[in-house]
Amino acid sequence: MTDVKRRYDIDWLRVIAIFLLMLYHSSLVFQPFAPLIGFVKSPDSLLPLWTAMSALNIWRIPLVFTVAGMGVYFSMQRRNWKLLLRERSFRIGLPLIFGALVMVPLHLAIYLKDSFSPLYYIPHPGHLWFLANILIYILVLWPLLFALHKHINPEKSVWVKRAAQNPLTLYLLCSPLLLEAWLVDPEYFSLFAGSAHGFWVGLIAFIAGFCFVLLGNAVFQNLAKLKFLHLAIALVLYAVRMLYQSDNLIIAVETIFWLFAAFGFAFQYLRFSNKILSYLNKAVFPVYIIHMVVLFSTAYFVVNWELPTSLRFIICFVATMIGSFLLYEAIRRIRVLRPLFGITG
Repeated sequence: MTDVKRRYDIDWLRVIAIFLLMLYHSSLVFQPFAPLIGFVKSPDSLLPLWTAMSALNIWRIPLVFTVAGMGVYFSMQRRNWKLLLRERSFRIGLPLIFGALVMVPLHLAIYLKDSFSPLYYIPHPGHLWFLANILIYILVLWPLLFALHKHINPEKSVWVKRAAQNPLTLYLLCSPLLLEAWLVDPEYFSLFAGSAHGFWVGLIAFIAGFCFVLLGNAVFQNLAKLKFLHLAIALVLYAVRMLYQSDNLIIAVETIFWLFAAFGFAFQYLRFSNKILSYLNKAVFPVYIIHMVVLFSTAYFVVNWELPTSLRFIICFVATMIGSFLLYEAIRRIRVLRPLFGITG
């Protein structure tokens, strides 16, 4: 198999996606519904913060799955199906099992203590649920993905090349999200974790991401050309959702345009590498596994400090980032712990 030029814009999006997820999780501590989803809760809330997070919460998870699908395509350039399954099962499966048995029960214990509930051991995938989904997608879809990889090539097929150059292909690839929103009709579109809705949205986004990079740079060139239009549509639909509580079909459309805008801007402005990206690209996966323990540990103390609520939020977010990276630096130096946190090389 031939190697391909590394796509730094996708690397940047992977990094940005994880930081956005950390920001989002930090914001949940300061929402009145935090205990309902198993989060440590601040005694007072930051409701305006949730308005901002609502612009993020419908596309943050689809972005992660789309990037995961892209990552599988690039991994296939250097691996046959046996090596791909072995590498992904080890890289994803081991941290998932370790996280469900150790890391998630740790932060759940902090939540139980904060809510004055009896302490008990709860093995659970928690915030790592999407790893299980990605692993299932790979194990089930690998014959289809390798067949697509073998037979669809925009450099060798005129019709494939034309399809890649046509902006309508973008909307066709993501249109199953509309069907999912109509058929599944979740109570809350943004509740992806551990749900059938999250599974199907993840599957659609995963396949779409794979197909985007399969069709080549022409797809991303279209996204770059249309980036401001896509962003404008996303912002208008977001405003409508905030004012009138859009139904799931409209929210799915908004999600698509947020994703298109993100990939368009990334392709236009983030096709470069530096030492920061090289470091973060290796760190973000283990940092994400770690961050909930750090967030809950920090929030347990900080939420009761006599400080403005907004300042306590900033402290929680910044301390979570710093603490997570410090733990990563310690873990990556201990050989036996590295594979448990997805650290390779």
